[in-house]
Amino acid sequence: MKHVILFADNERGIRRFIKQELEREGYDIVLTEDGVDTLEMLNRFVVDAVILDEHMPRCSGLEAARQIRQQHPELPIILFTADVDYDGFKSPWIDAVVIKSADLSVLTAAIDKLASSGQNAVLESRALIPATMVATEMKCC
Repeated sequence: MKHVILFADNERGIRRFIKQELEREGYDIVLTEDGVDTLEMLNRFVVDAVILDEHMPRCSGLEAARQIRQQHPELPIILFTADVDYDGFKSPWIDAVVIKSADLSVLTAAIDKLASSGQNAVLESRALIPATMVATEMKCC
């Protein structure tokens, strides 16, 4: 089955690279450049997963994930970031963290696992994530 992925990153070059490479792997890609546009696109498209950069203007990836989780609790969300401080990061709003790399094998494995797992598996795994690093003052979207 071909997965439809919404990918958000404020850097045009990264958006182009991800779109090209993931389409080559057989995914359909919808691109946005920040969290606000991502939330708007989710009202227009049905997607199988969302991939968010953390550092974006107008609305960070974590704030967008929080709002997506409220509106679409079953939708898998991957945080795709160059910030290695997020390696091992846990949040009730995201299902996986992937550190940016030109090798997209970790990202595609996360997409396939989450987008194919179905709502119950995703919700069960999310319930096990401790909310120890939840940001409380995000108000950009």
